[in-house]
Amino acid sequence: MLIRRSNKMWLLGKTSNSSSSLVAVVVVVVLVLVVVVDVVVVDVVVVVVVVVVVVVVVVVVVVKIAAACSSSFPVGLHHKTV
Repeated sequence: MLIRRSNKMWLLGKTSNSSSSLVAVVVVVVLVLVVVVDVVVVDVVVVVVVVVVVVVVVVVVVVKIAAACSSSFPVGLHHKTV
């Protein structure tokens, strides 16, 4: 229950940001893993926690890269004008 709620909240949070095919692939992989976990259930709580942590780290890195790219656009334009 908690895992599915957190996934829904994460999905809502990502849709508000700029969506990309990479995010869609990550979401699909996470949903597939959740389904497999529901079926197999063998000490998978640890695996789910690790997957959630990895997904959060990937999202943070993607957001930081996107922020760096958006902040580098003016620099690139200025460099072109020079």
